[in-house]
Amino acid sequence: FGATMPLMPGAGLEMLEWEINALGVAEGVAALTRLGATVAKKGGAALLEKSLGTAGSEINAGTKIGSAVTTAESGMSAGTHTATVETETVFHTVTDPRAAQGVLDGVNTAKLNPQSRFGKALYISDDASTTLAELSYHNAAPTQTIRYEMDLTKAKILDLTDPTVAKSWGYDGGPISNATKAIGEQAQQAGYNTIKFQSMRGAGTNYAVLSDFEQVLKPQMVVPTPPAPPSTTLPAPDFKK
Repeated sequence: FGATMPLMPGAGLEMLEWEINALGVAEGVAALTRLGATVAKKGGAALLEKSLGTAGSEINAGTKIGSAVTTAESGMSAGTHTATVETETVFHTVTDPRAAQGVLDGVNTAKLNPQSRFGKALYISDDASTTLAELSYHNAAPTQTIRYEMDLTKAKILDLTDPTVAKSWGYDGGPISNATKAIGEQAQQAGYNTIKFQSMRGAGTNYAVLSDFEQVLKPQMVVPTPPAPPSTTLPAPDFKK
């Protein structure tokens, strides 16, 4: 996960804590770097220390960032999972704590929205900020963000970020329509359990997990979500290039 969520006025430390906890070590340290010495002196180092133990003490008012990353990574327990090429870190943000618990207990397909882009699916993104932008576009307030490990060996992916594939499936982005929803149904009939597509609201790549939820997604952490940034609708991908 590379891009991190824009810091909002008056919410610097809250955002930093979210990035450290939800996004991982390197992103949390990167956030502290962006916040700089002023905010770090006000508690940034303490937040990192709270999340990572003594590793956070290596940060002194926004300095020694490189050594902090090294110390934090070497200090992580042996049981901490390190992503490989067979996995990807992805995120899902909900608007109600009960919804977060419901997702963790097991995806109930009866509660999935059939009016979503590809119909009933669990929608996730490789960019946590994008999950907030998606909700903001629909005037929904986020409450919790769930970080997952996505098992790419179990995900049978229809990759609509590939222009050739997208063209063959008649997909060119744009608004949700009967045609996009039909792709979800057709993909399942063709043996796919996941659709990969570019978000229209943020910089991230999204996935619509259609089935096999417990095999494809392993929840890693749930954290409270800070206020969402304003949503910006991106132009539809130009698949003709």
